[in-house]
Amino acid sequence: MENNSFLATKADGKEISRILESVAGNHLFTMAYTRRPDAYDSYMRESGEAHVYVHKKDDKIVHTCSVLVRDMYINGKITKTGYICGLKKNPEFKDLYPNSIKFFKCFQKEDVDLFYCCVAKDNNFKNMIEKSRKIISFAKITDLKTFMYNPKQRIKVPDHPYTFRQANEGDIITILSFLNEEGKKKEFFPVIKSLDQFYNLKPEDFYLLSDGDEILAAACLWDVSSYKQYTILKYGSLMKMLRLANPLLQALKFLKLPKENVPMEFPFLSFFISKNDNLTNYKIFLNEINKVVAKKYDYLCLALPDNHFAIDIFKNIKNLNIESAIYEVSFSKDLKKDKSLVSGDVFTENALL
Repeated sequence: MENNSFLATKADGKEISRILESVAGNHLFTMAYTRRPDAYDSYMRESGEAHVYVHKKDDKIVHTCSVLVRDMYINGKITKTGYICGLKKNPEFKDLYPNSIKFFKCFQKEDVDLFYCCVAKDNNFKNMIEKSRKIISFAKITDLKTFMYNPKQRIKVPDHPYTFRQANEGDIITILSFLNEEGKKKEFFPVIKSLDQFYNLKPEDFYLLSDGDEILAAACLWDVSSYKQYTILKYGSLMKMLRLANPLLQALKFLKLPKENVPMEFPFLSFFISKNDNLTNYKIFLNEINKVVAKKYDYLCLALPDNHFAIDIFKNIKNLNIESAIYEVSFSKDLKKDKSLVSGDVFTENALL
């Protein structure tokens, strides 16, 4: 296959969108992580720099992939990272290997200190990760679970004297200081200089748990559905029948099954930090934010690495969870032999994946 890879343009956006949504389903449903209405514009709204690549043959896109360049904390230091995402093959090209290794050469010219990617458990891309190759090498950093649940559920918490409230413009300096100070203790927490670096994120999207002037926990409700979404493309016959039971499912605090081909409306619980990983304060905050979300949405979503200090909370919450893994990616060394740059606790912001 000839090497004809280059940066995409806005004119490629609709075709990239179509390819991203060409996912295989099962007998229950077909679900896609979509970037409607236009994938190119969607990537351009991501924080940091977005570089979208395509490989073409006879003027048709064969493969597409993107790298999102952001400053993040790795081992407490500001590190320029490249998140590789949206790797897809056009299903019309059945004669070509789905994830052609040659396509990854486009990333070798990127000036970043660390590449990483997130791969769903049932993604065929994992077959390539497990093999040793000259061009590219992978090392798993952590397993990850993305939880989606009905926010009407309640969590048992002790009585407390703390204040839970919505933030305002006057809180921003304090919030940024708190997030960076606590976030630098985690791997892959974004360096936050201003809320302006995140599309459509406002001060009032944040909520605080405080003891007097001290912030104990903070997070925001970030709705990114204007440029990327989870969408059920098609239900199987069994799931279509179950949708008729939506009123009962909601009464029992299970997830409401969404309509076909309509993006699910929900916020990501983003930048969720409990000071010093205090589990009690984490539960208090989560219980309070659930009440806020339940007034407007049927779903709430967040992602946690398997060794997260609060992951056991979700053993008692009815949820739908998607299993995946975070991998470091290298184009210059064999990560199966060389030590990874990442060594501490991982923080994964699902709205940035």
